[in-house]
Amino acid sequence: MKDQSANLNNSNDIWELSTEIIRSTFDKSPDPSLILDPLTGLIIKSNKATSNLFNLPQSLILGRTIGQLYPDEEGILHLLTEEALVKGYSRTRDLNLSNPDGKPRRLEHTAIASTWHDRTCIQLSIIDLDAFNRRTMDNEANRYHKEGLDEWKKAERYFREIERENQLILAAAGEGIYGVNVDGITTFVNPAAEVMLGFKASELVGKDMHTVIHHHKADGTNYPHTD
Repeated sequence: MKDQSANLNNSNDIWELSTEIIRSTFDKSPDPSLILDPLTGLIIKSNKATSNLFNLPQSLILGRTIGQLYPDEEGILHLLTEEALVKGYSRTRDLNLSNPDGKPRRLEHTAIASTWHDRTCIQLSIIDLDAFNRRTMDNEANRYHKEGLDEWKKAERYFREIERENQLILAAAGEGIYGVNVDGITTFVNPAAEVMLGFKASELVGKDMHTVIHHHKADGTNYPHTD
């Protein structure tokens, strides 16, 4: 009997924890959600997101009927709840609300029927389709951005590999090779060029090559930079 009692208490603890998780998830859902009696339409419970959607405090939502929130949509509400009671769930985009500026708000309503202690309730969840589309576009933009970064990284690795191979070729070449930019500033010097010119690469890189080694002719006259 003692072991059975312990198991029962454990089962009760699990049940209470599960119930608390469900309640917390409902309350903290970012999407508007409410629970109603399908026969009377009376709203039994709603979350904070529902208050934001209808711009009403929860105290003014609870105790109202769903028809009072959608005064011109009685027919669609009836079809939505009846289908949920028969199939277990139903979905529609035909229930309309208006923004403060009077423009229609694009919404999707999902009704799910569930039974608790022989009492059937409907949970009505609402998705703002415009907000959903914006999230979808943001996700697509992030995906393209990530793919672009991945491709850039591949290209960067490719060019780094080419640069490494070029450096190996320059280092192994028997001919003296150096490079300058458009201003004549030395950008690299290979080992053979160091030997031939008598300068270390560190003494030439970043300096005007003409000034260092081409500043005069063999007879001592000036060798103009422009030539």
